[in-house]
Amino acid sequence: MHRVGRLMVFAAAIVTTGCLSSTTLVQVQPDGSGTIEQVLLVNPQAAKMMMGGLGADGASSSATFNQENLARAAERLGPGVRLVSAEPMRQGLFEGSKALYAFDDITTLRLDQDSAMAGATSNLAASRGESPLSFQFTRQPGGTSLLTVTFDESKADTDDEEDDTAPPPAGMFSDPQMLQMLKSMFAGFRMSVDIEVGGTIVRTNADHVNGPRVTLLELDLESLMADEAVLTDLQSRMGADMSIAALRPFLKNVRGLKFNEPVVTIEFR
Repeated sequence: MHRVGRLMVFAAAIVTTGCLSSTTLVQVQPDGSGTIEQVLLVNPQAAKMMMGGLGADGASSSATFNQENLARAAERLGPGVRLVSAEPMRQGLFEGSKALYAFDDITTLRLDQDSAMAGATSNLAASRGESPLSFQFTRQPGGTSLLTVTFDESKADTDDEEDDTAPPPAGMFSDPQMLQMLKSMFAGFRMSVDIEVGGTIVRTNADHVNGPRVTLLELDLESLMADEAVLTDLQSRMGADMSIAALRPFLKNVRGLKFNEPVVTIEFR
């Protein structure tokens, strides 16, 4: 299963285990050090409805503020990453935590679904392999810093060989009752990964730039699911042999979804 399938299945898995919303902001300085601000929120009411009150097996009871889980999550984010601060957070029907981590070398970071979920639950599964997201950082002769972010689809596909999660069933988005239930469950769900440089961006090939900030990935399922025609079209395109290259022209116009080319470069000073 390729990148798009992983994204949709991962989103569905999050909902069925506690309606988790995750935002990650990596702030990097000209020397390659920086911080990671990670907000993890869960809708307890939706989680209880989905899990039938079985919080022990899902995120409904453990995705709220837990200092021990957040400190342990630093290990999953990479060697030398440390928890600086953490605080409980509430946003509408969602509750959870906001944690700030510090790192000395961005090239050692590991940002994937394992590290994102590590701060949300005490039932941590062992990591299944190398992170598909990697960072390279160099200081340029002219005094600028060059950050290269690479999404290695081959590593993502290797993980998927051990993942027996099935894709969404055919016709799921065309069933009015099922679609309404999904809209209720996905309300407020957002997953994003952003990079913010400590300076001014000189040059980048990223598609989504706002001042010093680059959005690597954003999935706003509430917005995405508001367009039923797009959902039906998207499902018709998803198959075992789908590729991100084939779907990229279509996905670039989908509201609620942002992503870039597999390799993003950001030069800043």
